[in-house]
Amino acid sequence: MKWTAQGRPDAASTLLAEEVRRAGYYPELVLGTLDVAVAGEEIVVDLVQAETTFDDAVHRHLTVLALTASRLIIVHVDDVPREDGRPGAVATSEAVPIARISSVSLTRGVREPAASGGQLTEVTIAICWGAVRRLDLEPATCGDPSCEAEHGLTGISMPDDIVMRVAAGVEGDAALARMLGLSRSRCAELAGEGHVLINGVAAGKSDRLGALDIIEVTIPEPENKPTPVTDMTIFFSSLGVRIMSLPQPPLPLTILTLR
Repeated sequence: MKWTAQGRPDAASTLLAEEVRRAGYYPELVLGTLDVAVAGEEIVVDLVQAETTFDDAVHRHLTVLALTASRLIIVHVDDVPREDGRPGAVATSEAVPIARISSVSLTRGVREPAASGGQLTEVTIAICWGAVRRLDLEPATCGDPSCEAEHGLTGISMPDDIVMRVAAGVEGDAALARMLGLSRSRCAELAGEGHVLINGVAAGKSDRLGALDIIEVTIPEPENKPTPVTDMTIFFSSLGVRIMSLPQPPLPLTILTLR
């Protein structure tokens, strides 16, 4: 996804902007928050997930993951009712350098696993960089069922930076395929361009795989590779607000980022 010098998505036809608008949850607020966090970089891969929960009231939450050449951008938007009863929202962004990411866990759920590996039904991705940990505690025991002594607590400390789950029964097959990085239409394009081989022979869009077939897929390099931003001048930095200016050419640009 490309961003213009003014920080807005390059046309509403971009897939990320379309998905944010399709979610229908304050799209301008979401895209504006993403605009500040991305700071002019090109987004290589993105994921949008909207969640609605029902308790005493309806609560909406939207998460956007955007991967650039150097950072993972996370945007959260939540409902926050105002004191006067009118609707309100809060948007939070976090930028994590790729070098800080310590692990990525991918859990795939399938049905009928005996049939050619099964059909994918859900995917859960957990990304950890050490910012947040979850501590699960329970009373400790000594193994003696008649013992009534206090043994304190025992527990497990687990990283819990961000976890996202996409299920075919909730978000649909298209969202599930997109989470894995290749949509069905993109797979068809790769096959049509000759990048998919079955047993060494170029595959057609509708070819089927046999039990012992070997498939080879070549992912072409992106046409527009991101250009690292260097020589940025910091004019002001205080209380989490940083104002920077990009060098010229091609265009003068001032970026305001919130840390």
